[in-house]
Amino acid sequence: MPLTPVQLAILNKLGASNVRPRLQYAGAGSGSVVPGISSPDPSRIDVEEWLAEKDREASKLQVDTLWYAKAAFWGTISVGVAGIIVTMIAALFGK
Repeated sequence: MPLTPVQLAILNKLGASNVRPRLQYAGAGSGSVVPGISSPDPSRIDVEEWLAEKDREASKLQVDTLWYAKAAFWGTISVGVAGIIVTMIAALFGK
């Protein structure tokens, strides 16, 4: 059974780092329930899928952050190189 809006709200409020340890209290099967999250208790497979989605979101955020860091780095490098070129041109034509 998919997670209800109430269960999703509770999971989102708890956060992945607090939900992950609760899986140790669930049974081993995918149909077992994770106790203590909401009533009715969500199934293990639904909570694992929710955690997997949160992991994908965190991974995408890291990739996006890295892309912006690389863009900022190369932007800084290009501005520095342009400054050196302008200084060299000014020095050559200044004489």
